[in-house]
Amino acid sequence: APPVTFKSDYENADVKAFIQGKVDALRNTEGVHVVIALSHSGVTDPNGTPAGDDIKLAENITGIDIIASGHDHEMTNTVIPVVNGSHTSYIICAGANGTNLSQLDFRVNMTQKTLSEVPTLTNHPINDTIAGSILINSMVQDMNDTINTILALPPLNTSLSTIVATSSLDLNDPGSAQEFGLGNLLADSIRYVGTDKDNEIPTIGAFANGVIRGTFKQDQVIAFADLFAIVPLGITTDDTQDPLLPGYPLLKVYLNGNEVWDLCKFDATIINYQLYVAYFSSLSGLKCTYNGTTITAAEAYAWDDYKCTGPTTPVAKGTVTLYPVIIDKYTMDMLLTPNIQGLLSVLGISLHPKLNDGTPIIAGNLMDARLDRDPVAPGIQEYYAWSAALTFFTDPNPGLDKTIPMVPYDLSTRRLVTP
Repeated sequence: APPVTFKSDYENADVKAFIQGKVDALRNTEGVHVVIALSHSGVTDPNGTPAGDDIKLAENITGIDIIASGHDHEMTNTVIPVVNGSHTSYIICAGANGTNLSQLDFRVNMTQKTLSEVPTLTNHPINDTIAGSILINSMVQDMNDTINTILALPPLNTSLSTIVATSSLDLNDPGSAQEFGLGNLLADSIRYVGTDKDNEIPTIGAFANGVIRGTFKQDQVIAFADLFAIVPLGITTDDTQDPLLPGYPLLKVYLNGNEVWDLCKFDATIINYQLYVAYFSSLSGLKCTYNGTTITAAEAYAWDDYKCTGPTTPVAKGTVTLYPVIIDKYTMDMLLTPNIQGLLSVLGISLHPKLNDGTPIIAGNLMDARLDRDPVAPGIQEYYAWSAALTFFTDPNPGLDKTIPMVPYDLSTRRLVTP
């Protein structure tokens, strides 16, 4: 229930005291034998030099026996021991997307309330060699039938198995902060549905790495279910949506010229330092030229150049002209947090999105910025990343007409350019 509070800076004294108090209460007040933390903070490079938030958690909080980690989609081959004084925490990660089942066997000294030996981890791959359960298959088919009934309604007019596109190339996750074809494709998708085609206003699309959940392969025949699996996260807080569909609502927010240049600087800084990779945003409608973290040019593509292959015009610095930017609500929520604003301030970056009348966006008016799929109908008919991609993929030219082309998604034309 709101307000939801995250205490994830494990090196902060107040946060450490808060979490340590919870662990101590479990052990000293409730008398538990084993403390297991189900975490979504993550571990990086678990089979090499482990790092990440859950390593910090174990280093700063004593008394947690086992941390079952997530978030970073890594899989541990063995348990990761982290020694903190006289206590050792053991960390495991099961991987991602249901492709592995982790089995952890451990023994407990019931008298001393400690692990009596190092836990043993066994990973069980989940793949098509495992026979399906008739009961579970029937349950899934019933759910698919219900989903298809909803998908068949206008304006979606599709089904889980409907083919929505074929990819002319591999569209992979680069594993680092850099321009990449899949990111550009998704940024183009949200810009395509968010551009005001009546007023021909140049618009920017920004799509954060952290909400992308898959890849496309060359010659892959992409069903709607495959498309949805790439960007499946979130759900609206507006329960009046009918039907109520999954996905973070897309927003149309506004940045001034100075902030557009800083949007370029934001990406250049992440590329330069390779930190906060999940926040890196693929861009559509905007070309940034940079040297290190210095931006030497910010240029806009024509309003209807949805694949960003044509000429550009300079974006003038200043605070008067406002440029529409299409992003999802999750990205906007993160941008509004004091932690992110503090980080931006340290980096010399100012990003304060506004409504179309220039009013600064805050938590209280954020939903007013939602992109409206049908402005004629009463209320707001929300767009989501997956529904934007469905529209862009299937619309005839200037949409993709069900073919993801080699150019520009092979990066033969780049939007983040070094001199």
